[in-house]
Amino acid sequence: TLQSDERSKTIQFCSAPGQELSAHTAPYPAILYFAQGEADLLLGGEAKQAHEGTLVHMPPKMEHGIKAKTEVVMLLVMLKS
Repeated sequence: TLQSDERSKTIQFCSAPGQELSAHTAPYPAILYFAQGEADLLLGGEAKQAHEGTLVHMPPKMEHGIKAKTEVVMLLVMLKS
């Protein structure tokens, strides 16, 4: 966790190739920013590709999952209010 307060929380994820975050939902809207690497994304049942510079906005309760294709550095920003 890089930052956390009553309005938002920012978490940095670092993943090795092949590492996976299985599909799940979150109660808050969120932003994903890929600072490094390439990954397969599942967003609301749709397959997408992410690479360095990809920015994704997710509404609350959207099913999402991530599988790293290369070493990935990703920031997750949850917007609590």
